[in-house]
Amino acid sequence: MTPSDDASLLVCAQTAALLTGKTDRTIINWLESGAIKGKTVPAGHLPRGQTWKIDLSSMAEHIPTELTGEFMESVQKAEAGDARETTNVATYFSMSGADKIAVSWFELAAKRGDADAMNWLWDSYYHGYGVEPDFAVAIQWLGKAAKQGSMMAQSTIESLRKIDTALREQQKDEHHGILEDIKRLANMNHIHS
Repeated sequence: MTPSDDASLLVCAQTAALLTGKTDRTIINWLESGAIKGKTVPAGHLPRGQTWKIDLSSMAEHIPTELTGEFMESVQKAEAGDARETTNVATYFSMSGADKIAVSWFELAAKRGDADAMNWLWDSYYHGYGVEPDFAVAIQWLGKAAKQGSMMAQSTIESLRKIDTALREQQKDEHHGILEDIKRLANMNHIHS
């Protein structure tokens, strides 16, 4: 997608990879081939003492959502570690139909403690949006969201408990009915013998 204005933002290779759904290595290859723009910046904590910063606008065609000013601001804040803004970035991808990329961002936001991201992951794993459906993983995310204080997750868990109780009662009634049918059949067979 093309940027909506001329503003540019420099992001690290890991963020660029998350934005495109590609690997860090692919991003570096694109940089080295000139397919995207970036520059090296000092990073004393790294072995080579530098790291790449990628020009987000040069990657626009590889990012499956519109690069609005609001989106780019969310990316910048997410890259700085803001869990809520990380969830916002994920929702841009979800709304654009890029569910696989959205899940990666939701997982990052959830690791940062955002309960809304955990709710999105419950939904994603339950319905298979961007991932293979996995009820066990979905329930884990729902539980984590509830533990983080999400009223939506707590309400969903309460509803699931009510459904479970109703199903167990229904099974008991069906089981009891089957046992009664067996007794009647046994009595009928006993009378006829």
